[in-house]
Amino acid sequence: MTSRAAGQTVDNTKQQYYHAFAVRWSGGTWHLSALRPAPSGFGGISCPAAGRCFAAGYTWPSLTGHAHQLIETWNGGSWATQQPAETAGLGGNLMHVSCVTATSCEAVGYSYGPGKSNSDAAITEVWNGHHWLAQVTPNP
Repeated sequence: MTSRAAGQTVDNTKQQYYHAFAVRWSGGTWHLSALRPAPSGFGGISCPAAGRCFAAGYTWPSLTGHAHQLIETWNGGSWATQQPAETAGLGGNLMHVSCVTATSCEAVGYSYGPGKSNSDAAITEVWNGHHWLAQVTPNP
């Protein structure tokens, strides 16, 4: 049986930038299957079928701005970046993803309020097999 996990690791040599990573368990050993450039991180992974996984998190292309949502897929041989819905263009961080099939997933997290204010908002995105689409969410 093969299992998968995803997260982030700290690179202390570069001002503690985070690197997103994914690993797979096979026959008693963990194997690195993805390591994204810093700064980035994965909050969750879901594998609805053998050879099909989705990992969700963030990438921070400019350390002076906001992080942006990151979604990657595993096709059994390599990881590829997908285009998230990127709610209102404000950036954000996806904290978890859950897939019941390869064409039905939900990713959840938060987006940043304008001007780096304390008005963060909950976000959800749904995968329909072709695109990630933003959903309306209540905000407590």
